[in-house]
Amino acid sequence: MNRIRDLRQKNHLTQEELGRLLNVQKSAISKYETGKIPLTDETIRQMTKIFGVSADYLLGLDSAPERSYWETRLAALKDDSLRDLEKYIELLELRDRQAKSSPDKKYGASNTFASQKKSAL
Repeated sequence: MNRIRDLRQKNHLTQEELGRLLNVQKSAISKYETGKIPLTDETIRQMTKIFGVSADYLLGLDSAPERSYWETRLAALKDDSLRDLEKYIELLELRDRQAKSSPDKKYGASNTFASQKKSAL
C-alpha cells in the first residue's frame, strides 16, 4: 500500500523505525507497504495514531487524511475504555430496538412520568 510508504516517508521514518513503533520487523513494514500481508485491526489503529490520519485514509478508502472528530476521540481511548464503549453502544442499540417495538415505552422501560402525565389529561 503506497499510502503507508508515503506517510512513513512524509514523517521521516525508516521502515525499521516504524517497525519499532509497531513492534514488528522491518520486513513486515515492507510487506504492509506492498500489500503482501494484510494489516491487522491493531496495526491499523496504531498507524492512525502514529500518522494522525483516519483509518479510511490509511486504507485508501478516503482521499482526505484528516481524522473526523470521533476518530480522534476514539483513537485516544485505551483498550479497556474502547471495550466499555462498545458494550455501551450495544446497550443503546438494544434500548432503541425496544423503544421501536413498544412505542409507549421509552428507553426500553416504561416511562412512568409520561404515563402519569397522559392519565392526568
